[in-house]
Formats: sequence, C-alpha cells, structure tokens
Amino acid sequence: LKNEKKIQYLVRNFLIVISALIFIVLLILIQYFRIKNRAVQLLIESKNKFQDMFEKHSAVMLLLNPKTGRIIRSNAAAKEFYGFTNGNETGQNVYSISTKSDEEIAGILQKMLNQKQNRFISSIKLDNGQIRDVDFFATPIMVDEQKVIYAIIQDITDRLHFERELTKLNNNLLERINDEVAKVSKQQEIINRKSKLESLGKLAAGIAHEINQPVGGISLIADNILIKFQRNELTEKYLKNKHNLLSESVNKIRNIINQVRTFSRVQQFVSLEKIDLNSVVNNSLMIITTQFEK
Repeated sequence: LKNEKKIQYLVRNFLIVISALIFIVLLILIQYFRIKNRAVQLLIESKNKFQDMFEKHSAVMLLLNPKTGRIIRSNAAAKEFYGFTNGNETGQNVYSISTKSDEEIAGILQKMLNQKQNRFISSIKLDNGQIRDVDFFATPIMVDEQKVIYAIIQDITDRLHFERELTKLNNNLLERINDEVAKVSKQQEIINRKSKLESLGKLAAGIAHEINQPVGGISLIADNILIKFQRNELTEKYLKNKHNLLSESVNKIRNIINQVRTFSRVQQFVSLEKIDLNSVVNNSLMIITTQFEK
C-alpha cells in the first residue's frame, strides 16, 4: 500500500508538471500568434497606407523592376504626366520613355538597386512625343517580397529653361559691362593723351630751345670746317674732333625727339618689367631742363 501510494504521488506530480508545461507552451503559442497577427495586421495597414499614399500623392511616382526596367505600377499623377491609359503603364519601361542609351539606363538601374538614395537629372519622352527635363529621386524597397525601385519624378523643364535664360541674361549683362568698361578705359586713355599733348604744348618752347642748342653747334661746326677748308688747314685730328662733336649734337637731337615721341604716344597695356629709374628721370629732365633754368 505504501509503494502504491508513493507511485500514485509520483504520477500525480508528473501529471501536474506536464500540465504546467503544456499550459506554458499554450500561453507562449497564444502570445506568438497574437504578436504575429498584430505584425501581419500592421504590415497590411502599412501596405494599405503606402498604396493609398502612392495613388493619391500629387507627385509623379513609379515602381520599377530593376532588372528589366519595366514599370510595375504608376500613380494617378504619373498616368496624367506621362499620358498612360489605365493599365497601359505596365507595358512601358524606362528604356522606351528615356532619351538615354540602353547602356546608360542599365547602369543607372544597377546603381539605384545598390544605393539607398539616388538622384539625377535626365530627359524623358512623354506618350505624346514631348521631351521634358525631370529630376529623379529613387530608392530600392521591398514590395510583395520583391525588391523594386521606388522613384519620385519632378518636372523641372520650366525651371531649367528659366535658369538657362537667367544665365544668358547674366552673360549678356557681363558682356555689356565689359564693353562699357572698355569704352570708359578708351575714353580715359584719350583724356590722358590729350592731357599729355597739352603739357607737351606748354613744353614746346623749352623743347625748341633744347633742339636749337645742338643745331646751333652743328651750324658753327659746319662753318668752321668750311673756313678751315678754304684756308687749307684741315687735319685728320681736327676732322675727328669735329666729327665727334657733330655726333654728340645729332644724338642729343635724336634723344630729345625720341623722348617727345615716348611722352606723346598712345598708352599701351601695362606690362611689368625691370627699368632703370635714373634713365627715366634723366630723359624727363632732358625735355624740361632749359625751361626751368629760364
């Protein structure tokens, strides 16, 4: 009787433990299915919200097959923009609506599939044959356990047109400014030259006197040579000495004339180079020395 009672006690405890384990497992299963059902419900709600947003959004939206480029789905705004009829968009692909080459489109689709965010500007062809410039925003997403490209497309044709017109106007304005600057510079150059010519006119008396000095010397040397010739007193030493004096006088006249030409010439573009400052000062003094002495 004691053994039977002991066995019954053990069996009872075993059944209690088994019942408790079964109860715990049932609770876990119930909680699991409850969480799973909630997740499925949330997934369905999220999918419905996405579909509702996708269909009703005013932006042009497409779902693309990244391997074939086929348009899986388009919203109402896309149908209106591209000119698709109901169901017609599923027979279209980005190869037929884009102006890029097939190789370029294939590379872009592969890039979209590998990167989370993609953006590029391209030209597309509408169903009526019109060409429009668009801005693509694309990212890969999962739809029905399939990886697709979710693309948002913005028509920027008018914006690019205005930007090109603005650039053209800016370029024209820049050209006009450059022309006006060139005219002002030319006028300033004329004013500067006129001012120099007026100054040169005031210096004319001094310049004439500067030239008269070597001219007078040349005249005296010529008279002396003639007198020596008539008296038959010309010597080689005398002629060499007079020749040197004549060369000095001629060079002085030539230098004065060159300095006057330099002073009165049309101003050229500025160029940076090494100069002898003493030479500049001496050449200037050559023109005005006599005037200031008097």
